[in-house]
Amino acid sequence: MYRIKNKAKFNLKTTYFTFWRRQFYIDISIAISLLLSPFLIYLHLLFNDNISHIQFFSFKINHGFPSNQTFAWLLLNNTVSFVMFAIWFFTSSKKWKYIIIPFLAIFFDRILTTLRFYTLFNHEFILVVAIIVYIILAIVVLYLDTIVFTKLRKKRLETSIKMLFKQDLELVYAKTTTILRSSVMGNSDNLTAKLYYYRNSLIEYLNKNNLYSMNAVIKKGKWINVLFALLLASMVFLLEIHQFVPPHQEQIDLGIVTLGKNGFIDITTFIYILTSKLSILISLMAWYVSCSYWWKYAIMSPITLFAYQSWEVWEDLQSIDAHRNLTVLSIVLLSFMLVLALSRFISNKAEVLDFYEYLNSEIENQLSKESITENLTLFRKKYYDLKQVNYKKTMIKDYLRNLNDLKNDLKDQLK
Repeated sequence: MYRIKNKAKFNLKTTYFTFWRRQFYIDISIAISLLLSPFLIYLHLLFNDNISHIQFFSFKINHGFPSNQTFAWLLLNNTVSFVMFAIWFFTSSKKWKYIIIPFLAIFFDRILTTLRFYTLFNHEFILVVAIIVYIILAIVVLYLDTIVFTKLRKKRLETSIKMLFKQDLELVYAKTTTILRSSVMGNSDNLTAKLYYYRNSLIEYLNKNNLYSMNAVIKKGKWINVLFALLLASMVFLLEIHQFVPPHQEQIDLGIVTLGKNGFIDITTFIYILTSKLSILISLMAWYVSCSYWWKYAIMSPITLFAYQSWEVWEDLQSIDAHRNLTVLSIVLLSFMLVLALSRFISNKAEVLDFYEYLNSEIENQLSKESITENLTLFRKKYYDLKQVNYKKTMIKDYLRNLNDLKNDLKDQLK
C-alpha cells in the first residue's frame, strides 16, 4: 500500500493499490482468456489447405499432415484445451483437482506429437522419453500450484447475478472515496475514532451482503466430491478411448447404435474427434457447476462452442470447426456481456475491500503512536487492577462505575 505525493489529484484507484485490486486484474485476465481462447481454434482457417509443409524464408518444415490447415487445427485444439484445463487446475481448491493432471498430460503429449517431438528419438526410447516428459510436467504443475497459486486461492472476490440489481455498493464506493480523500487531505479530527467507526460499518455491510470471503475453500458433501472425481476419471478414459479402436475397421456395433466413419478418413479419426469434443464439453460443464468464482460465466463461451462442435461431428459435412460455428456467436456474446457487467461490480467491490484493508492499516498506525501506546499501557494496568479487587456484592455498582469511567477515558483517548 502506498500514497501518492500529489494530494491535489486524489484517485482511490491509484492512491491505494493492494491485494484486492491485483486480484481483480487476475480474475479479469482469466475471464478474458476463457471467453476468447476457444476462438483461437478457428485460426486454422487462415492456413492453406493445399500445402503440406510450412516454409520460413528458405527453411522448409514438413509436419507430416495432409495440409497446413490440418496441422494448425490439431495444434490449436490441443493448446487451447491445455490452457483451459490448466486454468481450472490452478484456480480450483477441490481435492479431486489432481485428476485434471492426466488431462494436462494428454493434451501436452498431443502437442508434442503434432510438433513431431518424439521423432527426434529412436523408436525404442520413445516410451521412456514420454514418461520423463510426464514426470517433468507433473513436477512443474505441482510446483506452480503450491508455490504460486496457493496464495491467490486464499482470498477471492465473489458475487452473484442478483447483486447487479443492487445499487448500494455504488453508494458505498462513493462514500469510501469521500472518506479516504478527507483522511489523505489531512482532516485528522477524531481520526482514529472515525476510522474505527467506518471500519465496523463496512464490515457490517460486507457481511450482510455476503461480499466478504476470506476463505476460498468451500466445503461440500463427500458424495459430491466422489461424484466429480468419478466423472473426471471417466472423461480421461473417454479422451483416450480411440486408442482401443481396431485400425482399418469400417464400423463398430455398440448395440444401441452403430458407429461408422461418418465422412472421416477412417473410424479411428471419427472416434478421436468425437470423444475429444465430448470429454472436453462434459468436463467444462463440471467445471462450471463446481466453480465458485464470479467469472464462472466466462466458461459458458467454450461450453457453447464445444457443444456445437460436438453436434457438428455427427453431421455429414466437408469440414468441421469452420465458419458455421459463427451461428452460436450470439450466445457467446451474452456470456461476454454478463461477465462485463459483473466485472464492473467486482471492480467497485475490490476498491471497497481495499479500503477496508486501509482502515485496518490506519487504525494500527494510529494505535502504534508512542503517546497512545503509553496511555494504552496505563489503561491495561488500571483494568487489571480493577479485576484484582475482590468486590463484595454490595460494591458491584462501584465496580461497574469504575469500569464505565475507564471505558469513557479510553474513548476520549481515541478521539
